[in-house]
Amino acid sequence: MPDPMVSAVIPAYNGERFLRQAIDSALAQTYPNFEVIVIDDGSTDSTPEILSQYGRNIRVLRQENAGQAAARNLGISRSAGQWIAFLDQDDLWDPCKIETQLSMAQDADALICSDARVIDGAGAVLRARMAPEKAPPSPTLRDLIGSNTVIAVTVLVRRDVVEAVGGFDSLNRLGTEDFQLWLRLAARGCKFRFLKQVLASYRWHGDNISSNRARTATGVIYALNRTRQEYPAAFGRPERWACRHAPGQLEFDRAWHLYIRGNYGEAARSFWRSVELWPFSVKSWLYAIATSLPMRRILLPKVRGLLKAVTREHD
Repeated sequence: MPDPMVSAVIPAYNGERFLRQAIDSALAQTYPNFEVIVIDDGSTDSTPEILSQYGRNIRVLRQENAGQAAARNLGISRSAGQWIAFLDQDDLWDPCKIETQLSMAQDADALICSDARVIDGAGAVLRARMAPEKAPPSPTLRDLIGSNTVIAVTVLVRRDVVEAVGGFDSLNRLGTEDFQLWLRLAARGCKFRFLKQVLASYRWHGDNISSNRARTATGVIYALNRTRQEYPAAFGRPERWACRHAPGQLEFDRAWHLYIRGNYGEAARSFWRSVELWPFSVKSWLYAIATSLPMRRILLPKVRGLLKAVTREHD
């Protein structure tokens, strides 16, 4: 048999709750010439039994628990497709995802992605779209640093460019190993294509938002620093400027979520960290000061309202 055109790589770790749905969505693709590879990353639940039920419809690889990046790298190393598609154990593909992306691929494209919806644990739609309305059709390194619009569950990427950068960074276990790979590809000059169609579902099922945001902020800083070390020539003045702003904005977002949940002391500390990361933000300074004062429950909403009013006046 000829080699498949596309290899679907699915890392799985204790994924018994949603894994069947993810695999079934891959097997339901309208594009026929592809393979499904599932990497059991040392699961201790019923994941191995679930995988055994698929027989030859999927290929199963197993390793001691080493994290999602290492699992994906193993899957890529054993795959045969010219294109690699990534699907996490709790996410879903629309049936036409692969076929639509390949039909719109151009010779120069190294990575094709699209928009996705957000669903909850029961599959109900929480958000119809994840990407911003003005997401660029061909995201650049500067675009990715400022606002990452590449959603991992939607990615279809040429295997040769992934191999050229060494795959995912297995040392990154902060949840940003996919973002780091997009940065590395963009730094090498790979062309990205963003499709506005919604072709997948990203599942959110109740993880702690505050702790995730803290971890993500740390992970983003790690990914940016590592990519700058590897590809210093790709980071001109606009990229370096964006590298300073992005972590500060993430820390600000985390601080606001802490504040609205009543964790005022930690919110104040987080707002001050956003000031340290991005000292040019007037908003960060005002929020940090407001949450550090005794009347913070009253002051911060007033500061926020004032900033919104000033912004509207200048629109």
